[in-house]
Amino acid sequence: IIKPAVRGKLVQYRFLIVNRWGQTVFSTDDPLKGWDGKVNGKLQDQQTFGWSCYLQQEGLPAEKKKGTITLVR
Repeated sequence: IIKPAVRGKLVQYRFLIVNRWGQTVFSTDDPLKGWDGKVNGKLQDQQTFGWSCYLQQEGLPAEKKKGTITLVR
């Protein structure tokens, strides 16, 4: 399961995983949920996915972080 490690009280949160074609394969507004490498219940092949996380902690400015993750089986 992949999910960002966040601390503090969140005012806003959104975590997305996209495939190589830019299609969203996972999204959540719940910081306790993460992606298990499946799309519609089907295990995905080994490949690289993009991720982005938009968050704002109480009393701090909003942040956007992004990167890639390679799924390995």
